[in-house]
Amino acid sequence: MSEFNVPDSELAAFFQSVGTTVVTWGLIEQCLDMCIAELYHNGGNSISKRIPQGLKQKIAFTRKCLQRLPQFEPFRILLSEFVDELEDLSQKRHDYIHSAISSYSHETSNITSYRIVNQGHRMVSEKVEFNPDHYPHLLRRLMGLFERGNNVTNIVQLFSESIQLRLLEELNYPAKPITVLLTGILKPPYYMSYWPHWPPWH
Repeated sequence: MSEFNVPDSELAAFFQSVGTTVVTWGLIEQCLDMCIAELYHNGGNSISKRIPQGLKQKIAFTRKCLQRLPQFEPFRILLSEFVDELEDLSQKRHDYIHSAISSYSHETSNITSYRIVNQGHRMVSEKVEFNPDHYPHLLRRLMGLFERGNNVTNIVQLFSESIQLRLLEELNYPAKPITVLLTGILKPPYYMSYWPHWPPWH
């Protein structure tokens, strides 16, 4: 038997899982944004005139950069694996964010939601089920992805700085890099380096 009346404990566990997903996803996507910034300013602007904004566009841009630009070969596998896992988990994130609670099963403890999906020429409703036994596994995947994103961002920035330094030396560019310390809940802290008016031919 299903009904909309969800017990407080089950609803609290569901809301906690949703909240954890939302907060952790923000950290994960920020790692992707940092990588994209480095890709874009080190050759990726030849692939796209603007830095991509939507998640699908970000993923597509990253993959094109890794496929077409040889300077990113040292971290191609690491960043590709991060993007692949991010894309896979994004579906679960979409289920949480874009579906509406419909019913609850006392027999299975499942919360059933429905998500409206645009298929181009029509809108369809997709059923999504959430079970509290699955929440810890999702959290482990999210935290693992954030850790991977944290690591790959540091590596991308490190190689990016070496690429920029080599180009600047070849161009005899006079300006010195500006280093910004990114503090907050990210550990270890990030150091983002960039050159004013980079690239110099713009």
